[in-house]
Amino acid sequence: MEKKLLRKIYIEISNRCNLSCSFCPAADQINSPAKIMSIDNFTAIIKQAKDLCQEVFLHMLGEPLLHPHFEEVIKVCEHYQTAVQITTNGLLISKFKESALLSPIIRQINYSLQAVLDGPEDKNIDLLKNYLNNIITLTSKQLTINPHLYVNYRLWNLHPQQSNGQHNEVLLALLERAYGQKISRNVDVKMVKSKKIAPQIYLHFDSRFKWPNLEDRPLGAYGRCHGMRDQIGILADGSVVPCCLDVGGIINLGNCLQRSLFSIINSSRAQAIKRGFEHNVLVEDLCQRCDFVRRFGKKD
Repeated sequence: MEKKLLRKIYIEISNRCNLSCSFCPAADQINSPAKIMSIDNFTAIIKQAKDLCQEVFLHMLGEPLLHPHFEEVIKVCEHYQTAVQITTNGLLISKFKESALLSPIIRQINYSLQAVLDGPEDKNIDLLKNYLNNIITLTSKQLTINPHLYVNYRLWNLHPQQSNGQHNEVLLALLERAYGQKISRNVDVKMVKSKKIAPQIYLHFDSRFKWPNLEDRPLGAYGRCHGMRDQIGILADGSVVPCCLDVGGIINLGNCLQRSLFSIINSSRAQAIKRGFEHNVLVEDLCQRCDFVRRFGKKD
C-alpha cells in the first residue's frame, strides 16, 4: 500500500442522528440547524483526501445513513477508489441503504450496538432481537460480496470491570447462537478490547467516553493522541479539526472548501499540535481537557 500522509480522515457527511443518546453531544444540538454535506462538497473533499489518506470514515457526529444521498456518497468513493469505513447504529439498514452497504469500496463497518441500548430500561426485547438479526443477515450478505470486509459489533457501554445488564445479554446471546461462540460476560476492558467471533467479524468491547469540552476542567498538559499524526476530521461545513472528537470545531484549522486540505494540514498551528503529541505535550486547551487521551500510552 502506498504510504500516505495520514491513515484516516473522518468526514462528517451529516451531523444529525435518528437517536438521541445520553452519551452523545448530538443530543445537545437537536435544536440547532442540521448540517448535510452536499454531494458537490463531498466530491471536492474526496478529490483532496484520496491522495492524503488510506481511507475515509464517513462520520464524526451524526448517523451517516441519514444522509439523503448516501448512495451517491458511496458512488463518489467508488469513483475515486477511496476506501471507506462506516460507523452506524444499524437502524436504517433494512429500509433503503442496503445496496450501498454492499459496495466493495467499504473496508470496514462498525455497528454501534450500545446506541440502541441507551435510554429507558423497558425496551421491547423482540424489537432488539429483530434489530440485531437484521444486522447479522446484512453482515452475511456483505461478506459474501466483499470477503475482505471487516465487521465490528461494538458494545461500548461496559464498566471497566463488568458487563452491562439485561439488554446486553439479549444481544450477546443472539451473537453466540449466530456465530457458535461462547462470549464471556465478565470483560475487563482495560485488558480485552475485542473477540473474534467469525472470520472478519469481531465483537468490540469498551467503556463509554466523554467528548471533550472547553467547559471541562483541565486534566493535564501531557499526553499523546492520534490526532494530526494519523488522522484529522472534516466537519459537515468543511471545517478541518485535528481529531474525530472535536465535533464542535473548537480547534478549527481552516476550511478545506476554501483552501487546500494539504495547506491546512501543514499550517503552523496544525504542525504545532502534531509536534506536541509526538513529544507528549498537549498544546491545545481542548486537548488538555480530553479524557480520551488517557487511553493512549506514551508510545501510541
